[in-house]
Amino acid sequence: MGDESGIHTAVSASGALGLGVSVYLPRGEHDRQSIISRSYAPLIREFGLTGFGLAGERWRPPDEVEVFGSLSEVNLPINRLIVVTPTYSLNEMADQLSNCRAVNRATSVYLFCNGWVEPNPILQVVPKERVFNAVVMVGSLRRSPNVAQITVNAGILLGSLYGASLDDAEGLAASLTAGGLPSRTTREIGEAMWRKIAFNTAGAITAPLGIPLGGLLQPKFRTRVERVAAEVWRASIAAGFMSFATEADAINDVWARIKISATHVASIAKSIQNGGPTEIGSMAGAIVRIAEQNGWAAEECARVLNEVRRVERIRAGGYVHEQQFAGAA
Repeated sequence: MGDESGIHTAVSASGALGLGVSVYLPRGEHDRQSIISRSYAPLIREFGLTGFGLAGERWRPPDEVEVFGSLSEVNLPINRLIVVTPTYSLNEMADQLSNCRAVNRATSVYLFCNGWVEPNPILQVVPKERVFNAVVMVGSLRRSPNVAQITVNAGILLGSLYGASLDDAEGLAASLTAGGLPSRTTREIGEAMWRKIAFNTAGAITAPLGIPLGGLLQPKFRTRVERVAAEVWRASIAAGFMSFATEADAINDVWARIKISATHVASIAKSIQNGGPTEIGSMAGAIVRIAEQNGWAAEECARVLNEVRRVERIRAGGYVHEQQFAGAA
């Protein structure tokens, strides 16, 4: 988009990543920017937003952004809505969108989510040509309610699964890049999503073990990691996306990502450590479901799914988020 003036961008800032995006997304001179933060709106209104780490140091003063406790409080039309939320919250987000006066058929909705959800409930309330997906290779830690530390800054990919024009996505990518989060658009967002799903699902093997991703480089995990990668690759083809030309390429990509991230903790493991639900249902669970629908069994992904479920129950005292597993086992 050539002219970025007058754009109203809203960030539904769930979790540390939502906070990080809010801090580093710059506002143009004539633009509006809103942050939706259910838990921390009063504090952000008073003290603003602060960021530090691999994207540099930032401070967003309180008068630079408008802060709301929910989407329903926003009155002025939103041009771009960045939804940073776990996949198991997409049904709730769809409900919020259906009741939000500021979201209309011209609003571009960007889903900063992991995993694969089909059917996507957002499509029930937003035209598919206005729904965009992001593959986020940025890590953020919430150091306090309004302070984010960027710990990984390897880029953000934006694209449409439905062949929509990427003009608006180009504008958002340029803004994110200018703010310190390198971003670009791609016509192969589906393939990129499946590559990340393979990495995250393999990484989930570490969740019950309490080891960093580099622990998977031990010989005893080789067979498991490669089986996961192979099953995800096969599922991606069944879903209509050729993530790699060959199974071997898919396996090599997972190993390369693990080596680069060896000192990091897997996203699923972080969720378990925090005592909350995980997105395993839209990762390993999605693979199991797609395999069943196509007449084969994703045995290794089913094993990962069951292991993570078991740990979730133990850590949460028997509680498991039901939505994330719907149709996944």
